[in-house]
Amino acid sequence: MAGSRSRSRSRRTAADARRRDDARRRQAERAARRRRLIIGTVSGVLVLAFVVTAGAGLFVASTGGGSPTDTTPSVDLEAAPEPVALSFPEPGAHLDAPVPCPAPDGSSPRVTGFAEAPSGCLADTSPVEVTLTTQRGDIVVRVEPALDPVAADLFVSFVRYHVYDGVPFAPVIEAGLLVGGEPYDPGLDVAVPATRPSTLPTDDSGGSAYPVGAVAMFADADGTLSSRFVIVTSELAGAALGADPVHPLVGAVVEGLDVARAIVDEAGSPSGLPVARIDLVTATAAPAP
Repeated sequence: MAGSRSRSRSRRTAADARRRDDARRRQAERAARRRRLIIGTVSGVLVLAFVVTAGAGLFVASTGGGSPTDTTPSVDLEAAPEPVALSFPEPGAHLDAPVPCPAPDGSSPRVTGFAEAPSGCLADTSPVEVTLTTQRGDIVVRVEPALDPVAADLFVSFVRYHVYDGVPFAPVIEAGLLVGGEPYDPGLDVAVPATRPSTLPTDDSGGSAYPVGAVAMFADADGTLSSRFVIVTSELAGAALGADPVHPLVGAVVEGLDVARAIVDEAGSPSGLPVARIDLVTATAAPAP
């Protein structure tokens, strides 16, 4: 009898290990797809920038005095910095359904796995101030739940569950897009099933749906939200996102936009793979003043 119980426990242990391995594989595949989607979203803007720059150079060459000059932009691939190797903090706890709301005072333990999306954690549409403390300074975001209650609720809940603490910024697109909450380690992937934006950003004034300073949750190809958020630091990046405005706005940077730009300048690359490691050290949320 004892031997039978031991064999049964061994089979359960092996089955649990297989399930964990399968879950990590699926998480790794999701993370890879999201990275490709994020980088692909702004790849067109780099092409646009090249065309505009090259076109301006050709115009000057054809209308200016003197002999024509070769205006083809040159790229020294050997001089391009190598991406840095990234490491990550240990995974936090995993919450089974029903997932409770985090403590508003930030006292909840770190959680990086969710059986379902936390929801209904913001009592109303009152603004929330989120402070992202980075290794280069603070970035203060005024979250406006009225913009998209679902996305704002998710973002603030992840902040209060310390999902972002210690995670490096990546990808960082040198055209002006800073991405937070992108854990390359599949063990840190925050799996939130089928949480879709409730509204989509629009701009009827002829401007960009994603102006400089805008903060949005990044949507996957199927519209699902996870932990990724983006900060727009240039008009070029805003135009790229605005070409397909599926990423719900949650607010805007009210302080520290220069910090976000400095991170992009230091760590950004055309591929999005950061050339310098810069961590989001801690993130906190409190009622906006």
